[in-house]
Amino acid sequence: MFWFARKFEIQQTEAAENIQPFQSYSSHGEDAIFFGILRRLSWITEENMFVPKTYLDVGAYLPKQDSNTYALYLQGWRGTLVEPNPALIEQLRSQREGDLIEECAVNSSGEDAFLSIFFDDGSSNTISQSFAETIAASQQIAPKNTVAVEAKTLDQIMSSHIQFFGEVPFLLDLDIEGVDESVLLSYGWESRPTFIWVEDLVVELGIPNKIIQNRLMQMEYFPVAQAFLSTLYVDQNSKYFSALRKYGPN
Repeated sequence: MFWFARKFEIQQTEAAENIQPFQSYSSHGEDAIFFGILRRLSWITEENMFVPKTYLDVGAYLPKQDSNTYALYLQGWRGTLVEPNPALIEQLRSQREGDLIEECAVNSSGEDAFLSIFFDDGSSNTISQSFAETIAASQQIAPKNTVAVEAKTLDQIMSSHIQFFGEVPFLLDLDIEGVDESVLLSYGWESRPTFIWVEDLVVELGIPNKIIQNRLMQMEYFPVAQAFLSTLYVDQNSKYFSALRKYGPN
């Protein structure tokens, strides 16, 4: 018994020494949370959840900093990065080799839109007029420029992703500055990502966007984790939902 306890203690020490600190690139630890979910699922299902899959990052922003998918990229995953800001496209193309770069906005109609630009690399640049007005009022700053940009629907972007990669993205990451709600309401759901990160919290009030949450739950997605401004949902029709529901996400 004591020999077993000593052997277990040695194994624990060796395992601890081999642990590498996780480098998070997300704004609020979304990638760390998702990696934790993948590790949990690897233990529950005895399946290596880190085997490269694909992601669809809508509102990609920067290639590394504040990216929810760059840590996955370093693990060999590849996917589609959607970004309407022309000032950021070259960075994405040069630093995310192997990813499909879509230089466009995403909205519910697929009609071209106008992008309000507060800063060239601003995270609050938006095609939503009401969101732009909220940012201008709360931060006391006006957009320095407005540019016309191509726009596509989420269904169109999803179709391009599947055509290019040959599979539905395992992760959909959605952060499109005030347009998330209308895009999710208009999506057809014929192609279902296993996990969805979406910005669904109102930071000023700290309360969830019930329209987004109700829509995802109506489409049989269940919330499994939460970051500062966003929630991670899992498809209830996937085997991973059953595993997480039985053993918990952490």
